[in-house]
Parts: sequence; structure tokens; C-alpha cells
Amino acid sequence: NGHYAADYTPQELNNELRKATECPEFTVKDKEGAIYTFSLEEIQYDQDYLVQIQQIHDSQSVIGFVKWFFKDNISFEEIELTPEASYEKEKLHSYLDSVEYLKDNSDPKDKIVEIRRDYRGYYLYDESRNLLSHEKAVEAIEKALDQGVFEVDLYEKECYIEVDHTSQM
Repeated sequence: NGHYAADYTPQELNNELRKATECPEFTVKDKEGAIYTFSLEEIQYDQDYLVQIQQIHDSQSVIGFVKWFFKDNISFEEIELTPEASYEKEKLHSYLDSVEYLKDNSDPKDKIVEIRRDYRGYYLYDESRNLLSHEKAVEAIEKALDQGVFEVDLYEKECYIEVDHTSQM
């Protein structure tokens, strides 16, 4: 991120990196391809670099610096840090419970299954296929966040269920 680490203590460098890091948005794609996004600020998403910075700091020594300094080809090592992320699971669940696009519609009782007719002829109208399971959707989003991924395709993650037809339908 363009910070020269020697000028900072581990805590100061962590604070600078956290200031320079924007809170990402999370993207949800449904089976029709509609895209929904929400800011991870809603769930108090936070990224922290301190553990990695402290490990690097602890591995440094005066002897190592002297060896590096007297090498013929002085070079600098660029280190990429991956932050440890955290968020409030309760806030995530509360937010996901409130959004309309993740509304559970896996109960087939109110779904229409019937034969209809249009200008092309007869066809099966079936609302009981690919019903969203809210529980599976929340689980997929939570798993993605835990892996540091900021998008999920609900259809790819098998968050939709197929309901078997019964004689009552």
C-alpha cells in the first residue's frame, strides 16, 4: 500500500493500513442473474493486519540487517499482507433476514402448479421449482465472507431447492 514499514511500529503500521483500506461491498447473484449488493459496513466488517505485521517484525534482527546491508546486490523485499477479517455474525443474520431478495420461499404450499394455455398451446406453469432456501443462502454468504470472498452466486451454491410434485399440487 505504499507504506515504508521501517518508519512505523507494528501497531502504527496496522492503523495506517486499516485507514487506507476501504470497506468492500458484497455481491449476491440470484438464479435469474439479478445482482444485489450491500456494504459490509452494515455488519461491522473489519480488516486487521497486526498479526502478520507482528510476525514480520519479530523475525527481523540486527544481524539479518547487517547481512542484507553488506550483500553485493542490495534489494528490497516487497511483502503483500492479507488482512484477518472479522464481522458481527448477529448483524449479518439480522441484515440478511430483512432483505426481500433473500426471502425464504421454499414452502410449496402457496405455489401454483397448473396447466395453462397461451397462443403457443398448453404448458405447465410451475412456481414450485427452484425455490430459494433462506437458510442455505445465509450459509453460503457466511461461508464466502469467512473465506474472504465478496460475492456469491446463489444458484451455483445450490441455495435453491426442488420440490417434488404431489397429487395435491
